Amino acid sequence: MNLLNIKSKTVEKSAMIIGFFTLISSVLGILRNTLLASYLGSGRNIDIYYASFRIPDFIFNIFIMGAVTAGLIPLFSKYIHTKKEEANDFINSIIHIVLFFSVVFALVLSIFAVPVVNWLFGGMDLASRMMVVKITRIIMLQPIILGLSAILGNVLLVYDFVLSFALAPLLYNLGIIFGIVLLYPKFGLIGLGYGVVLGAIFNLLVKFVPIKLTGIRISMFSFSKIRKYANEFASLILPRTLSVINIQIFLFVVNYFASFLQEGRLGIFNLANSFQDLPQTIFATSIAMAAFPVLSKMYHQEDLLGMKRLYVKSLNQINFIMLLIASGLFVLKYPLVKALLFYGRFDISGIKITSDILQIMSIGLVFAALLLLNLDTLFALGDMKTPLIASFVAYGIGSVLVAIWYKQFDVFGIASAMIIANFIYFLIMMLKIISRLDLDSRFLFIKFLKNLSIAILSGIIGLLSYNYLNQLSISRFGFICFGLVIPSLIIFGVYLLLAKLMKFEEINDFWKILFNKIKRK
Repeated sequence: MNLLNIKSKTVEKSAMIIGFFTLISSVLGILRNTLLASYLGSGRNIDIYYASFRIPDFIFNIFIMGAVTAGLIPLFSKYIHTKKEEANDFINSIIHIVLFFSVVFALVLSIFAVPVVNWLFGGMDLASRMMVVKITRIIMLQPIILGLSAILGNVLLVYDFVLSFALAPLLYNLGIIFGIVLLYPKFGLIGLGYGVVLGAIFNLLVKFVPIKLTGIRISMFSFSKIRKYANEFASLILPRTLSVINIQIFLFVVNYFASFLQEGRLGIFNLANSFQDLPQTIFATSIAMAAFPVLSKMYHQEDLLGMKRLYVKSLNQINFIMLLIASGLFVLKYPLVKALLFYGRFDISGIKITSDILQIMSIGLVFAALLLLNLDTLFALGDMKTPLIASFVAYGIGSVLVAIWYKQFDVFGIASAMIIANFIYFLIMMLKIISRLDLDSRFLFIKFLKNLSIAILSGIIGLLSYNYLNQLSISRFGFICFGLVIPSLIIFGVYLLLAKLMKFEEINDFWKILFNKIKRK
């Protein structure tokens, strides 16, 4: 059997497969960021690179994160269990709808890229804004390609073909790395745009092999079939799309005010944000994405008790992992960033600012990591209004705070505003889920406090070890070993030991999965 065609039957196994390959992809993501910092430095060039993603990411997140995530999996899960013959027509209709609107928006925004970029990044000089325009127009191909890829990927998830789904981000990062190493030296910043498009193509191609086994066949455009599913799909995706628009507007606000700060601040902020996104992607996103199809199936089967158990289990798993990581990032932010970025043109002042931003963001890491799980759970429950209302409130407040704090607190004010916005978003959705699934909020809160307490204690011990061991470092290898690796292992070990003593179920789940895998081998 082709490796890409391997199926997974449980949430745990799916999460493991997705998490493993996401880990590899994230390692490549770290390498990508290291290379970017080395080649571009901490000045205007890195600002231009990250600014160029803003408009294409807007298109991708609206039509894919908004439409596909909210509407495709719940409806497709329903069709394959009740009307299997219609599943193919439904998927093709969604492909045609999403591609049509993403292409139209990409063309329009490409035509009007100059005034849009001038408006979004008014703090940049004219030459920088024109370079952003050029790269943006190239990267506009990315959301179209990734749009089709995301639809096929979600189909594979429903059919439990998780391996090809998990490989796709890895290949995307490889394309970007190719652009940095081989195309940037030849074509300059434009070459980075070509690398992004190449990565998107790789991301799509890997899904064509297993999609054939699902029985899904991509067909020609059919207006009658689109009309049949459009209303049902639109009613489901509209609230989610509006929620995503709110988030994207907030990110526009963040990048707009960051463009008025000192040269390099916009890029450094996005670089630090990408580092704190990595553990979310590896662990929290893997767990949430593996759970979502199962939650949707349970809802259609009216198994609310099963949904309750799976949600609480997924919630506790994410809390357990992310609090450990947050503790490590908060304490070891400087040696981590220095080890990863202090190469080439990225100077020590850039290291200091990036690490300080990362430390601030680590405070809100847990709540940011739980957003996707809460979103997916509400979508599985058919609740589209709560995320919409929550996004209006949370990111409206966040935007006001960014506008107030950016001058007084520089980029650190922007980071703080983002943490507060994410927390409000999380809290509103959490309260709704507690009500819908009849959860024991007292039990969840006490469990979180226990988790938080061992994370804080582990961090304190890790900080003491870092302050002592760092004095022994006399070389770059010594700095990485005594300033980063050993303190990280100490934090990890103390955390797991305390969790074991407090009988955390999450440790038992981990060992069960590991031993079962060993036995199969």
